[in-house]
Amino acid sequence: MTYTQGDLLLVFRQTGNNQTYMVDLGSATTFRDATNTINLGITGIAADLSGAFGSNWYTDGTVYASIVGGNNQPTALPGDGTGGTLPYYNKSIYVSKSGTGSLSDTPFNTLAQSTVATMANTIGVTLGNVFAAGTATGNNSAGTFIPTATANDYTDLIPPTAANYFGGLTASTEVNPNGTFDLYRILANTNGATDAPTGNGVSQYQGAFTISSAGAVSFAPQVSAVPEPSRVILMGLGLSGLLLRRRRKA
Repeated sequence: MTYTQGDLLLVFRQTGNNQTYMVDLGSATTFRDATNTINLGITGIAADLSGAFGSNWYTDGTVYASIVGGNNQPTALPGDGTGGTLPYYNKSIYVSKSGTGSLSDTPFNTLAQSTVATMANTIGVTLGNVFAAGTATGNNSAGTFIPTATANDYTDLIPPTAANYFGGLTASTEVNPNGTFDLYRILANTNGATDAPTGNGVSQYQGAFTISSAGAVSFAPQVSAVPEPSRVILMGLGLSGLLLRRRRKA
């Protein structure tokens, strides 16, 4: 499988099933910097999941998924820092959380820099290598099935097998397929980062992924609202009127 550290991995599991399903969604920076909705053209997800988890995989409460990405390379992902020699430069993670697709949703708790670094390695290297060693399915060139017996498989990195999620999160990263996947970016060191979070280890909302019953994946980014030109003009006229009234009274 083609994989680069910093790619987002969409991972599915089903309670009691002996395999997980992993899909590479592409670089996390694509979604971090998005200004419009992205409809991923990945096909075959529904066919693969139906074959492995049953035709009702979309509404089956025993099917869960996470979207995660991590970078543990000597250089940061573009925009996630300027590099450096301190141990926590360049380490970044992107993790999903069940939500409503709103900036007001509850983020993850702030993490220690060392925890972010540990998770960057666990996701970006350990889980990434498991994905990279897989074989593409006949339906999806970006998807692969991994036996749960594989060392460091996804199920080894989350509760109940692991003490927490990917070496640091106590809050779940998992969402049922028909839910909303809020995506958060967490940097071990915010030095030189684009649109940096408010502090080291602080989770920053990026937008939300959704999956349709047909297996189509889409992402709606968090975009700062910009007033429409007409509204700006009306606001200006309103302020001018107020100033004129004040002058007349004076």
